[in-house]
Amino acid sequence: MQNETKCDIVLLATGYDFYFPLLDNSIIPMKVRLFKNMFQPNLKHPHTLAMINLVHPIGSFNPIFEMQSRWFALLMKGERKLPNKSDMIKTIDEDIKHVENGRFTQPVVIL
Repeated sequence: MQNETKCDIVLLATGYDFYFPLLDNSIIPMKVRLFKNMFQPNLKHPHTLAMINLVHPIGSFNPIFEMQSRWFALLMKGERKLPNKSDMIKTIDEDIKHVENGRFTQPVVIL
């Protein structure tokens, strides 16, 4: 049996400026604190909004964007789930601490 996700809108956007005029700044602040660089844990349903490509890898971008897109699709299909809010925030804090310690070699904590 196939399931359908009823959506009001699916927005796919590209651009070169790091701002989101359609979203309130409290949702995606300019200092990004997202779970796995994709999800805002403070939303009521954080799995329904994904920021694809807010990463700065050393190497190719496209494979990472592909994996982010696939993960989001699995979440929307209900085949995967995000951790609870407190676990997501803990992971965000750990990832930021890792990046800010000055010894990291890759600024992206891969899925």
